[in-house]
Amino acid sequence: MINSQTKKVVGPHSLELRKKTFVVCNCIATY
Repeated sequence: MINSQTKKVVGPHSLELRKKTFVVCNCIATY
């Protein structure tokens, strides 16, 4: 679901959103 949301969102903050999602994924992976 996160991937679909990132793909739908296209703008100057796309990179920031990707970084946030990447960090969130890492946090979930640690748990």
